[in-house]
Amino acid sequence: MLEIEGGILIGGRSKRFGEDKASLRFGKITLLEHIYGVLHKVIDKIWIIGRKQGYHNLPEDIFFEDLIPNAGPMGGLLTALKKTDKPTLVVSCDTPFIESEHVEYLIKQYDPTRLATIARSSKGIEPLFGIYKPELTILLEKLIESRILALYRIFDFEKVKFVNFLNTGNISELFFNINTLSDYKKALYLWEETERKNCTNSVGGKNG
Repeated sequence: MLEIEGGILIGGRSKRFGEDKASLRFGKITLLEHIYGVLHKVIDKIWIIGRKQGYHNLPEDIFFEDLIPNAGPMGGLLTALKKTDKPTLVVSCDTPFIESEHVEYLIKQYDPTRLATIARSSKGIEPLFGIYKPELTILLEKLIESRILALYRIFDFEKVKFVNFLNTGNISELFFNINTLSDYKKALYLWEETERKNCTNSVGGKNG
């Protein structure tokens, strides 16, 4: 049976946002707790990579600080892959509209002959929603040493599998990323609208 672990990248204090995004409220829980819950429906073992800020509802022993500071998401990916000998599904904590069905879909499309299986949307490649093999750490270390920190540069050196999410879910918002206060307000609005529609459909039943 295929064993895949999970890695959530939370980084530290966001320079663009001005504070720790993982601790933002999203519904009745934090953004990190929300993403963790989505992954945990499908994946048993999950690592959280970045500075622990006091997420009291999550286990202490699953948090790990970046092995190489100031290396961005590539450093976070390297740290996640160093924690395991299993393929790891990596996601950023600030993409709140990824759901468990998308996690399941990506896992079903996983190609063990490639070092990475990565989502692709109508907007392009989504490297922060992908499954990476631990063997990739050698390349990551070389890139970081050369201060090449953009994740897409991996594709210059390794053949990876891209998985189209063009017709899966509400693709216009699936990979919505929270970088600014305006993004956060939009995410909350979209979330509340979705919850309101779900509530209306549930109450309406067959006659709704």
